[in-house]
Amino acid sequence: MTYQRRYALLIAALALGGVGWQFVINAAQTPDWGPRAWAMAQYFTNITNVLLGLYMLRIALGGKANRNVTTSLTLSIIMVGIIYRLLLAPEMPKPSPDWYPDFFVHVAVPVLTALWWLIWGPKDIRLQGLPLWLTLPAIYCVYALTRGAISGAYPYFFFDIGRFGLGPVLLNCLGLVFVFALCGIVLWAVARLIGKTILR
Repeated sequence: MTYQRRYALLIAALALGGVGWQFVINAAQTPDWGPRAWAMAQYFTNITNVLLGLYMLRIALGGKANRNVTTSLTLSIIMVGIIYRLLLAPEMPKPSPDWYPDFFVHVAVPVLTALWWLIWGPKDIRLQGLPLWLTLPAIYCVYALTRGAISGAYPYFFFDIGRFGLGPVLLNCLGLVFVFALCGIVLWAVARLIGKTILR
């Protein structure tokens, strides 16, 4: 197995293992696995880690990396780490055992994925692919607001229509997608820079 595949396997193990570990821990509060899985499925962090974990597992098993899928998932997991650190991280670290899966999905996986992308990720990306890279966060915004409107519980405070009102929350969603777009442009610029450096 090549270093690229081994590295991808490590990311898959941490991403899927982190979500799975938290699923086991949550059994103390929600014994039934169905409601427990449904509760965890409201978070962008868990959705992104599962998708990324499965994608990296595919690469580890010999699958070829698709440039737009790779960029989309890399962008999403990097934003998971940034948004968590800036807006959602608790002032005090979570106690054990919750600290470990929390660290995996919010810190280790975003950092390791960014490094994997820098070394092995497809660099022939085009800025025209930006709308595709924003598909996951855009769909998630619709999903989170629809789910919250039905259940009355929102996964993140900036989605809470009951607290802020529909207009401000929609602006929050647009701002979120805009920040994703800026980060996507940064990825594209870095890919171009690396490509030019390699060609010299």
